[in-house]
Amino acid sequence: MLERFLKAVGLLFLYMGLLAVGLVVWLQYHPDPSEGEFLVVFLAMFATFPFALDVMGKWAFYWKSSVTNPKTLEEVKLMIKDIDHPDIPVQVTEKKGVLRITWKYLDAKWYEIISKHGITESYTLRVAFDEKRHLATLTDIKRSILWGKGLDFLRFSFFAFRGVSLDVEIGKAWGITECFRPGVIYNYHFKTSEIRNPVLNSLLQAGWDVRYGIF
Repeated sequence: MLERFLKAVGLLFLYMGLLAVGLVVWLQYHPDPSEGEFLVVFLAMFATFPFALDVMGKWAFYWKSSVTNPKTLEEVKLMIKDIDHPDIPVQVTEKKGVLRITWKYLDAKWYEIISKHGITESYTLRVAFDEKRHLATLTDIKRSILWGKGLDFLRFSFFAFRGVSLDVEIGKAWGITECFRPGVIYNYHFKTSEIRNPVLNSLLQAGWDVRYGIF
């Protein structure tokens, strides 16, 4: 994981270096830019940053499955959706072919249990699928969360962090069937890894390659 992180950091520095070179070249041809021109150029460069991070993440954080006979898209989706059980504090929703997996923050059955763990941000794992390439793209989405006395006082921030969390572990036998089982309520600490790692490893076991991205 450290090697992948260093690759991503190296790419980030390369990207920032290219931006700096581009800015220097532009200033050579525009030695006395107005504030408006400089602002437009700066905003244009800044706007490319999330997309550059997305490309870097997808390249650096990529895991190839060793399984030669991958499961179908429907089989993979069903495998993940099956964890949405009344006795498990995880919910799975689908919109436009993309799955979102999160803790049941808004479920009265789980509200008290989750809130007592001192969690300060919500977590959602977004899973997008490329059926032709048998490739799943994961995105971590986090929002600040404010607990109150009851569901009516639960608040999530509007702004969200999208990206890659570094506590990813591969090959630990953390499949979905091993981790999301009814009757083990108090085994959960409601950490991001308790959702992410089982899903990621199960996708690899199903013959799908996995990568991380922002979009």
